[in-house]
Amino acid sequence: MSLAIGVGLGLPFSGGSTATYIAVTAASVAEDASSGTAIGVLSVVNGTGTYTFTKTADPDTKFAINGDGVTLETAATLDYETATTHLVTVEADNGVDDPISRIITVYVTNVFEAASLNALTLSASTIEEGSAEDTVVGALQSTTGGSTLELTDDAGGRFKISGGNIVAGATATSYATSTSHDITVRETLADSANSPRSTVLSISVTEAAVGGTEGEPIGLLLILTKAA
Repeated sequence: MSLAIGVGLGLPFSGGSTATYIAVTAASVAEDASSGTAIGVLSVVNGTGTYTFTKTADPDTKFAINGDGVTLETAATLDYETATTHLVTVEADNGVDDPISRIITVYVTNVFEAASLNALTLSASTIEEGSAEDTVVGALQSTTGGSTLELTDDAGGRFKISGGNIVAGATATSYATSTSHDITVRETLADSANSPRSTVLSISVTEAAVGGTEGEPIGLLLILTKAA
């Protein structure tokens, strides 16, 4: 979001077109701009002689006049979320006429501040081999609000994202083939100012339990009898 103000564009404050007044070429600055960032150039319209510009009031202590004597600049970083405007009073004196003064409103423009994307983690990272599709492996953690998630490497279709979870994909896992698989999750924020972040997660494959009731010996009892 950018805001601008028409100042110093040949519009006198009072007294018609021959009034003497302070003009400034611009009066807006982006938030977080470094100290010493130029805002606008000061001048006197309908004045005579050479003017010296002095800052006479600066309630928020955010501004200064550059060493060139005519450039209004920042003296501190500004934060749009704290204040969208600031006031600074400038006086011009040519040493002959009475000094003239002007209160300038400086507008702060908003700058998108990309959220820092954290490396993702899984609440659980094991799956039994041969698990049915959509079996939950674990929940993705440390996600950023408003972001989107996608698998850029799904281990050959063995995993997919469902909501905020990693789940089994259409291709079944096999302990005999591999005891673990790596997947890559990419997280992206909608604003183009943010860079997506990819996180590699490892999922372990556990061997399926052999059939039978737990606690019962599994086997075949073979009874041999001696022929008469």
